[in-house]
Amino acid sequence: MTEPYPAHPQLQGNFAPIRMEADIDDLVIEGELPRSLEVAYYRNGPDPQFPPRGEHHWFAGDGMLHQFVIADGKVRYRNRWLQTVKWHKEREADVHCLVLLIRWTPILR
Repeated sequence: MTEPYPAHPQLQGNFAPIRMEADIDDLVIEGELPRSLEVAYYRNGPDPQFPPRGEHHWFAGDGMLHQFVIADGKVRYRNRWLQTVKWHKEREADVHCLVLLIRWTPILR
């Protein structure tokens, strides 16, 4: 996973690949959180594990689930790839493989 990702708008900013799974138990925070606040926030989105070859669309990224847990005045973060068949095949091949999952077929009535 050392190959650079292309300068593509759907691979930058909020869509920039994280490229790893992480468990961080005590994130640095600015300010103070109420000790009574206990909440979990989940976010899912694309995160290709390998740089795309050729054209790219963010729907082609592998799914990544993020979790933030706030409790006892602390914040914990973890993320995991959704390990689909495609994800495992790419991991075995050590390369991005675009799989067409949806085909546009007009319906005539």
